[in-house]
Amino acid sequence: MNVKDIMSSNVVKISPGTFLEEAARLMKTYGVGMLPVIEGDRVLGVVTDRDIAVRALAQGWNALLTEARVIMSENIVWCFEDTPAAEAARLMAKRQIHRLLVFSREMILAGVVSLDDIAVALRDEKAVGQTLRDVSCPVVAYRAAA
Repeated sequence: MNVKDIMSSNVVKISPGTFLEEAARLMKTYGVGMLPVIEGDRVLGVVTDRDIAVRALAQGWNALLTEARVIMSENIVWCFEDTPAAEAARLMAKRQIHRLLVFSREMILAGVVSLDDIAVALRDEKAVGQTLRDVSCPVVAYRAAA
């Protein structure tokens, strides 16, 4: 099973100038925890719910005045649509992330795949449990990647 078979293709995107309050509202409305930051056809980065909480609000920044470009993660972790789901799970474990951007071979954003999507698709409790432990625990993930 490939990522294309399980990813969400209706991706909610924001621009670099989107204020964090609007980004948070979009996350709540659409039930997502990550928004790709797009300029034209280019993905510049991503903003996660954690970015908003830890990088901005915990530091006292005003969500009504702070733009996505200020807190977005530019080091994007991604895969191709034809990546096997198990390989995507290994990448998530190695990088300790819960979501991956998915691109076509033409480098067009095609969707997002989450750890939840993979868990449902693989239906392998042992493999899913191991991936979740690796994503959640830095020491385990470090050993697994070595």
